[in-house]
Amino acid sequence: MKRRTKIIWGSIVGAIALAVTVFWFTSDLVHRSDATLESVLANAGQDPIVPQVPSAERDWVVRTVEEATGRRFEIHGAFDAYMLPLPGLLIGRASLSNAAGFGDAPFAEIEGLEVRVGSMSPFKQRIVIERAALAGLRLNLERNAAGVTNWADTSGPQGAASPAAPGDPAAPVAPVEEDDGWSTSVEAIEITDAEISWRDAVTGRYWKLSAFELLASEIVLGQGFPMSVSFAVERDAAAFAIESAMLASTTEDHLRLDELSLSFTDVDPGDLRSLFSSAVVTGGPELVARAGASRTLEFSGMGTFDDTTQELEFSGEVRLADGAVVPVTIGGTFEAPGVNLGSEARLPAGRGD
Repeated sequence: MKRRTKIIWGSIVGAIALAVTVFWFTSDLVHRSDATLESVLANAGQDPIVPQVPSAERDWVVRTVEEATGRRFEIHGAFDAYMLPLPGLLIGRASLSNAAGFGDAPFAEIEGLEVRVGSMSPFKQRIVIERAALAGLRLNLERNAAGVTNWADTSGPQGAASPAAPGDPAAPVAPVEEDDGWSTSVEAIEITDAEISWRDAVTGRYWKLSAFELLASEIVLGQGFPMSVSFAVERDAAAFAIESAMLASTTEDHLRLDELSLSFTDVDPGDLRSLFSSAVVTGGPELVARAGASRTLEFSGMGTFDDTTQELEFSGEVRLADGAVVPVTIGGTFEAPGVNLGSEARLPAGRGD
């Protein structure tokens, strides 16, 4: 009986090994890609890289995006997808169509996307994503005079909430998936040359984030990781730049930022108040006036953001253009934060009392 069992199991293992070997040498999903996001961007505008997989894989990606969004998704440039030796996806120029009634311009466009797995360990139940990179995103957000946004129809088949408009109440947080025992870490997230515009026919407001860049590395849930963000803000006739660096850590519903430095440059008086019109600023009248007139603001401190309640809590200090350092606390909701400036400013060293 035992011998028969061994023969059966040996036959099963042999059949599996043979199937894997045949699959390995015949499947287009088994290869190492020589292309990278950088090579895709370098070839932009030229003939796209010849796909290394059957069109079925490209069609599957297109169909999956279209079913999730209800929009037409087109891949105009390079495409490569593979499962072995480690999964990866590379997409060149692609676009997602706009909602009906919002014109022919795409809702979103990208110049390139790359996701690459660095290692997988089924025994340790651990996946390491080597790189997740997005380049050249162009996202056009709009709200018409009737108050309808151009993403309201992308809630998905299960009624997932739409993203919140700037200045609008944020969408409910999607439920956290149950822990399946696997852990995931990301060695690098890169967003480069992104641009996000917002046109609101209800309020008549327009703003745009340009030259948006985000770099983060060694991302592990519950542990701190370095992250930097920079972009330029244009609103109506106003424009200024924002640059930040921080040590971030995330849990299922909390974001914590330590060693946070945030600088606003090229600010004209009143620009910040007009952009964050829902913010309530309190404190010493003289310091509030000085902060509002300062062309540069440099915040340093730490704080948290609760993704479930949309509550934020930050504390630190702000350095004004004249060098004065003012204590500041920020609390309340993300949509209507309360900013409290201290009643006294600390003069920089060497400036006297």
